[in-house]
Amino acid sequence: MKKLQDLDKSNTVYNLSKVILESRPDGSDSLMPLRWMPFGMIQFIVDFFASTNVMQVTIVRFFLNVNEMKFQECSVDDIKTLSNVY
Repeated sequence: MKKLQDLDKSNTVYNLSKVILESRPDGSDSLMPLRWMPFGMIQFIVDFFASTNVMQVTIVRFFLNVNEMKFQECSVDDIKTLSNVY
């Protein structure tokens, strides 16, 4: 935590724990739903930087499925536009 403070960064570790632990007001799920894409993306990024060997890095299956669905809904023109942006 000290390193985050020294770099004037928010306490991301605390905030991540909070949104996983705390429930929504209706009690339906955690503040950040664990079955939705944001968690899969965060999990992939953290696992990537925590790995000590490239063989440990695997894409989270749910995250992959979400990205596949995005491109299935896109037209060829949409994909060309995305390619030019990135």
